[in-house]
Amino acid sequence: MINFVQKIKFFTLFLIVFYLSTNVSFAFTSKAEKMFGQKIMLGLGKDSNFNKVLKYAKKGKIGGIILFERDIKSRLDLLEKTSKIKNLKGIPLFIAVDQEGGYVQRMSARNGFKDYKSAKEISNVNPHNAYIQYKLMATELHFYGININFMPCVDLIIDENSILNKNERAYSSDPDVVSKYAKEAIKAHNENKVITSLKHFPGHGSISGDTHKGFVDVSETWSEIELEPFKKLANLNNLQTVMMAHVFNKNIDENYPASLSKKTTSILREFFDGVIVTDDLDMKAIKDNYNLQDVIVNAINADVDILLFSNYEEDVDLDRIYEIYNNALKNGTIKKEQVEKSFNRIIELKKALY
Repeated sequence: MINFVQKIKFFTLFLIVFYLSTNVSFAFTSKAEKMFGQKIMLGLGKDSNFNKVLKYAKKGKIGGIILFERDIKSRLDLLEKTSKIKNLKGIPLFIAVDQEGGYVQRMSARNGFKDYKSAKEISNVNPHNAYIQYKLMATELHFYGININFMPCVDLIIDENSILNKNERAYSSDPDVVSKYAKEAIKAHNENKVITSLKHFPGHGSISGDTHKGFVDVSETWSEIELEPFKKLANLNNLQTVMMAHVFNKNIDENYPASLSKKTTSILREFFDGVIVTDDLDMKAIKDNYNLQDVIVNAINADVDILLFSNYEEDVDLDRIYEIYNNALKNGTIKKEQVEKSFNRIIELKKALY
């Protein structure tokens, strides 16, 4: 028979063990979520709700913000937004745009900035003149607080009908020409402390399909020559990332597109140990074919570091993303060590900015 004193001691011990175990759990969750937050880059949403996304940033729920043309009303508007982001306490945020020039430029004459030539147009001038344009571009980005520019496209023009060629986003069919001009872009941005991103790995220039609109299969058209610009350019400096395409290639991975494929990122990891970013996970190539849980778990397990959600047409449920992440950690579907590895890469990249 347990007497009253023994009952009190037992109950007290139970409370202490319960308190310690739950606080250890909370501490782990807090650290795990802190690391995961750095892996999320988010757009402002269909209503361009800057304050809502800023609140996520204040809570450490995201590690970066991507801005689109509709989010940038004017030069002053952009300065105000980036200043508020930079003034946040804690780990500095990535502030990103797609500013390639030509068809893809979020800061242009339409919203009070300068227009820049497309990659195709740039390939018709000498490399020094290309550098001058990219120097102007990078200087402007830095002045307005942008620290990541998702460019250059180093896809080869293999199919003349490819969406990248039609929109003049690719330099050439020759990997040496692509590397020559992309190198000038990377150099100019690096000199202005703006991170660049080689895209779209492992190559998106051999097919006419558009991953914005749906599933794109390059199994019959892709070739290893498309890797050459990535290999030549991936390690030029410490302010570089690589963006994964959403193209599917059954010869590399029978189940998943590049952005969700460990088999595909393993090819990249043979020569690049920096930060890997997904292309927009809100594109129809992903959203129409894979559920959110598969996307989160597979992207993390594929050794992708930053999960990019444009949040452009339909607001992303960030709470649901965190729920998936925490559950996957608990059941072992993803490993804390993998998240920590990505977190460390991201922090090293951010340190290189400052």
